[in-house]
Amino acid sequence: MDLPARRLQLRVLADALRRNRLELRRAQCAARAAASVRDWQLPVSVRNTAVIIYDLAGFKTGPVARFLATVGRQRGWRTKPDLAMTAFVEDMFIELMNGAEAHVVAALVDVAEPSDVLAMRTAQRWVEEWNLFCWAELQNIERGVAPSTRALLARLTATRAAAGHAPPGTTSQSKVRMWATRFRRRWGGRFGSIPAKDCVPLPELMDKAFTSRRSGVAVTCFVHDALQKMYVNG
Repeated sequence: MDLPARRLQLRVLADALRRNRLELRRAQCAARAAASVRDWQLPVSVRNTAVIIYDLAGFKTGPVARFLATVGRQRGWRTKPDLAMTAFVEDMFIELMNGAEAHVVAALVDVAEPSDVLAMRTAQRWVEEWNLFCWAELQNIERGVAPSTRALLARLTATRAAAGHAPPGTTSQSKVRMWATRFRRRWGGRFGSIPAKDCVPLPELMDKAFTSRRSGVAVTCFVHDALQKMYVNG
């Protein structure tokens, strides 16, 4: 093959590759657009659970956002930023209120006789853990205390007793230890200790350190982001 013919062949091949790449990009864009449409199209059961959580939590978006983020990860949906998730939760509730009759929504959130029993049970568990998380975080922020798993269970036992529900169990049970692990993962807890501030006297720090080593008890920390930054930045 002479040089001009070879050049022509290469030019034809390059044009074909450009067309293929263009078609591939178009197909990828179409696939992403279709995926974005499918993302966050909540099944009825998920929507019902989210609405009940919103109602039981006093119309706080935090526990609903955490629930939906968990569902989204399980389904491979794209992550929403915090503000976008808050708007999504509020819009979901407004749309349901506008699209359904009031008695339908009221029946859904009726604790005594809910129209979706499974959604109510799931929502109650999420709100229960949300309240426990808020309590643990408050101990971190206000008292500088990292509640142990036993302390969390004690708090949960008291909460369930007040509601007339069975206690969760003890740390000697494997199901309880598994629950504690899942709880930390869901709500951002970790094993460790809260870093001490510079203003804490050295003797007190040493006393706490030796006490912690002697006890050998693992604690669960729920450190607020702002608190963490304060410690890190000094």
